[in-house]
Amino acid sequence: MDASCNNQTQKQLVKPEDSADNVLNLNQVSMLNLSLEEEDALLRGETKAVDPKEPKECEKVTRLEREPRPLCSGPPERNKKRAKRGKRGKTGQAKPPSSSTSTNKPNAPSGVPNIATSDIDSALNAASAANTIVDQSSKRQRSNENSPAGENPRKQRKFVDVAKDDLKLMIIDEDKQMDIDQAGIVETLLHNLMDEYLASNPRKCPTFHDLKFFGGNLRLICADLFSKKWIETSFSAITPPWEGATLKLYPVTPRRPTIRFFVPNGMKKPEFEDILVKLRQQNPPLSTSLWVAWKSDVKEEGIFYHVSVEPETVTLIESMGNRLFYYFSKIRIITPSKKPKEEEGKASEVSVDTKISEEKELK
Repeated sequence: MDASCNNQTQKQLVKPEDSADNVLNLNQVSMLNLSLEEEDALLRGETKAVDPKEPKECEKVTRLEREPRPLCSGPPERNKKRAKRGKRGKTGQAKPPSSSTSTNKPNAPSGVPNIATSDIDSALNAASAANTIVDQSSKRQRSNENSPAGENPRKQRKFVDVAKDDLKLMIIDEDKQMDIDQAGIVETLLHNLMDEYLASNPRKCPTFHDLKFFGGNLRLICADLFSKKWIETSFSAITPPWEGATLKLYPVTPRRPTIRFFVPNGMKKPEFEDILVKLRQQNPPLSTSLWVAWKSDVKEEGIFYHVSVEPETVTLIESMGNRLFYYFSKIRIITPSKKPKEEEGKASEVSVDTKISEEKELK
């Protein structure tokens, strides 16, 4: 039967039925590319050409002889088997049969071993479980706090870390800068203060990070607010260690620049708040609301102020020529000098300078 199908041409000739519709015209016959005898037979109406799209008899027979496909393929049947295995305890929790429909999988070609679907499913489940364990171990554990996705929760800083700049103090001599020997005398007096306090209060002890001689002054860094309050209250008990010494304790503000200016006395000595109001009114757009005077030297001619201001204020004062209107005259403002780039990151404290020559220059 197969040999007869192979010898048969694309256009087969069969006996026509007794109908006039089966007779072909000359144009249709010429398009079939047949032999002369076949064309004559077609024109006489004895035979007809079969449509090539129509299945051949051999193909019909072959289709009938094919074996039916197994009914175990496809997601529904596979899920049923998986549910049965789950009940037996071979796998984990059984999944219900899926309601989604899909086309059946084609049969495996001959020569390829038929692998059971259950073996493939069990292997895939084991691989996915292993990947899940690796992913969970490699991912960062999110905190329990209610934080939006994609943002790392920030840990709250300690108050001591936030206020560490307020824990720095400077011990200075208002008359002149101390030398290394005088700084050693002051350090000995501070040790005596600590010994006297610990003799009566052994449980609560003040602590400090550093005591260092810096630029003609002593720099003291407290460990906490209790230590800062203790040194501020106990420092007044120190008597002048040498003749003419005037020791003072001042806070250090490293993150804000310091300006210096001299205000002459009038009929009365002005208060610092009144000076700020007058400077703000006579020199717009200058703002003095955040100015802090951390040192003031009262002289017969007037008052010499050391004031911490914002960096923007320093730029504004320099644009005004470092001179501000005050009543019927101008006062000169000394701004911090610009340092080279190499030294900008080295100095973190405000240097306290009380030279008498600068006061005379301001006058």
